[in-house]
Amino acid sequence: MTPSGRVHLVGSVPLSTVADVMGTCAERLGDTCHRLPDGEAGGWVNLPAATLSQASGLELVSSRIFPGTTHEVRTWKLAPGIDPDSVRYASTGYVETASRSYAEFARLRAAGRIAPGTRFQVSLPTAYATTAMSLVPEDVAAALPGYERLVLAEVDAICARIPHADLALQWDVALEVIDVLENRKPVI
Repeated sequence: MTPSGRVHLVGSVPLSTVADVMGTCAERLGDTCHRLPDGEAGGWVNLPAATLSQASGLELVSSRIFPGTTHEVRTWKLAPGIDPDSVRYASTGYVETASRSYAEFARLRAAGRIAPGTRFQVSLPTAYATTAMSLVPEDVAAALPGYERLVLAEVDAICARIPHADLALQWDVALEVIDVLENRKPVI
């Protein structure tokens, strides 16, 4: 039975591959879901940490395993004497991941498994969320503009690769919502 109403998918879908996520969601949700993400099966989750670990001008402060998982959480700071504008971030990998997942989306749609008019959804953490979760609090405001430029340039590249009529962008604002709900003042 196909549900009625509207469905908007956010975050991970516990399936192994992009094809499994999109095919299963399209089949089970039918025309209630007008945007299909790859359910993070494309590898999005570890991209921000990989980007920061390759940045020049940042220094690792700590590393720990997130409780109940095998996911490593790292914290960085600006290296001593580094001008925040001189930090060079590595590619986030968003462009390549989105391109691979979109190719699978297009293949499934061409095969009739995804309804015409459905868009491929790219869900990205905000630059604030990545820096606030990964940098020491006192460095977030200084480092944020440079990291934000990188993320916005990669969004431009995604928009250049994926036809606009097929694309839906979603900013994941989980950390921002948590800050509001917990009455925390953002670090910027």
